[in-house]
Amino acid sequence: MPTNHFSQSVEPVPLTSEQCKSARLARDSRFDGRFFIAVKTTGIFCRPICPATTPKEENVEYFFHKAQALQAGYRPCLRCRPDSAPDSWAWLGTETTFRRALSLIEQGDLQHSSLPELAERLGISDRYLRKLFSEQLGMSPKQYAQYNQLMFAKQLLHHSSMTISDIALACGFNSIRRFNDACQKVLQLTPKEIRKNSRHSKIEQHSITPEQDASIHQLTLGFRPPFNWEHMLAFYRLRAISGIETVTSDSYQRSFSLNNTQGWFKATLASVSTLRIEFNIDDVRELNNMVRTIRRMFDLDADLVTIEEHLRLTSGFPVTSGIRIPGVWNTWEAGIRAILGQQVSIKAAITHLNNLTMTLNLKYNPEFQSKDIKQETLAEQGNDCVFPKPEWLVQSDLSFLKMPQSRKETLKRFAVYMSSAQTSKQEGARDNIREHPQSWLNIKGIGPWTVEYACIRGLSEPDHFLDTDLVVKKVLNRLSGIQKGSLSPWGSYATFHCWSAASHLTGDKPVKQNTQTTLVKQNKTEKSMSDNQPKPALKKRSKKSIPTDAQFYTYYESPLGRLTLQANDRGLLGLWLPIYTTQPDELGEKKEDHPILQQAVQQCQAYFAGTLQTFTVPLAAQGTVFQQQVWQALTTIPFGSTWSYQDLANAIGNPKAVRAVGLANGKNPISIIVPCHRVIGKNGKLTGYAGGIEQKEKLLKLEGVL
Repeated sequence: MPTNHFSQSVEPVPLTSEQCKSARLARDSRFDGRFFIAVKTTGIFCRPICPATTPKEENVEYFFHKAQALQAGYRPCLRCRPDSAPDSWAWLGTETTFRRALSLIEQGDLQHSSLPELAERLGISDRYLRKLFSEQLGMSPKQYAQYNQLMFAKQLLHHSSMTISDIALACGFNSIRRFNDACQKVLQLTPKEIRKNSRHSKIEQHSITPEQDASIHQLTLGFRPPFNWEHMLAFYRLRAISGIETVTSDSYQRSFSLNNTQGWFKATLASVSTLRIEFNIDDVRELNNMVRTIRRMFDLDADLVTIEEHLRLTSGFPVTSGIRIPGVWNTWEAGIRAILGQQVSIKAAITHLNNLTMTLNLKYNPEFQSKDIKQETLAEQGNDCVFPKPEWLVQSDLSFLKMPQSRKETLKRFAVYMSSAQTSKQEGARDNIREHPQSWLNIKGIGPWTVEYACIRGLSEPDHFLDTDLVVKKVLNRLSGIQKGSLSPWGSYATFHCWSAASHLTGDKPVKQNTQTTLVKQNKTEKSMSDNQPKPALKKRSKKSIPTDAQFYTYYESPLGRLTLQANDRGLLGLWLPIYTTQPDELGEKKEDHPILQQAVQQCQAYFAGTLQTFTVPLAAQGTVFQQQVWQALTTIPFGSTWSYQDLANAIGNPKAVRAVGLANGKNPISIIVPCHRVIGKNGKLTGYAGGIEQKEKLLKLEGVL
């Protein structure tokens, strides 16, 4: 008979052996992560959704955690990879100390401290801590820590572009030898053998990233569909913090501070069930915490099929499929956002937040203190700022914020509270704000709405329905008969569905975030955009020759395939290869005889024939001032030469803006003529290219670089 490995001390999980059997035979994805199937005849344990041949019932046993299966001597299946299954915490029981110990170990605390130090932080002896783990899991804390390290390492081996040595360090192993020994002993495979089945080498370089070297890595994070990525990006875009967050049409990027280390990441939807994450982190040992936070931010472990079915069937609630909770980095950030958003519009709240972020970074961030940088310039530099720290707000008088004095005082009280809570708690020593927002109700100026908003976005808690929110009230008034209780336990999701429904009911359109400027370049001797002039002076024209904003386009069959060219009467707006990322949906009127389009086509023909090295066609690409600076600098790269992203940053007089330069380079709408293909990695590798890496190679060969 199959056996259930339930510890008598652990709160029972509401799944019997028969329920596990039914779920296993049905391969029901809604049970993925709630239990694991160990096959006695093969010594392998799997997820309920494993595509392998279904074993006989008498040959299986069930576990509620992968660490228990490892302890019993089973190794993880290479097909379904149990290390990537969503975790369920129901099996943990109600013992608070045990929960805290598990959480701290999973956050890597035993990588930074000893077992006695961990026990001291929990307020118990190390002997009692070992006893708890023995009773609850049948293993020691160090064994549990190692199993977590190995399962995370296995995820990275399968889903990241990191080297094995970097993975070993990120997972807490101080040497490759120890990492190899642990893998062979527990997983019965070496890291190289695990990586043989990996897809990391197939991770495509879709986005243009600066300096594709050892400091920038990629990994993929799995989730269960559906995922309305466009909705999440639209939500983030409207609330993006200048200097910290960048939201494009297909990606979200931000900087972060985590346990005294800095980093940034960029998330892009790679498939219907995976996100691709590009990242850089100063201390790779914090990678596990970074991944856990990103998964929580994007709500990747939610079972939306179950949630949406509940909202539809129990309450008749209008559901837009795929909406997840768009979180923020931590509860501190969520609290600040909530306080600034009290009784004001989203636009007003983000204006205050941008002002707060820029002012305090310029004043207290060591990265900018010794430099003469203005707020406008800082906002254009990309994700170089960090979210204001509690101690920064404590030290500032906040007089620069144009808001009621009572709200400034609330911000100050909140910062004092969070700063003291962070330093007074032993487990807060590693710069991690763990205060639950419910404790904020004692702070004057903070009420239930603020606390619940912070619980939703800072902790991604699922059951907070903001029925006092004005937008939610308006939606509920139009949708009669819906009771708050019927939405539980998924009230948070119902809140976001209300906000989404409000935009459809009112016909609201997304607000444009960035003001556009136009680059008009008559020839290469014209004044550089590095002067930060929003609109370069144009030559005076007669009334008959005043340019219009009408747009025209044509095609040119080149050696690289069909090129699409777009222009107005001022100059060339875009030139896109067959594979493109910045081409608009509407190109205007097709007009092959437009003079600027004709000139551009003729110069392209001469370029591919090898008789032209310098383009003179007028340019009118649209972008921000910072993008204009980068694109102007690109036109100064000589034919037959290449620059690195650092060279490009130096050329605009901003050596620290390497990442921002890379992003602007990727937004260049005029391929070939504005030669972004001449920018390569500092190690000589071609790196990414919006038109395709093969096209970039062809262009550089044509120019004699390769």
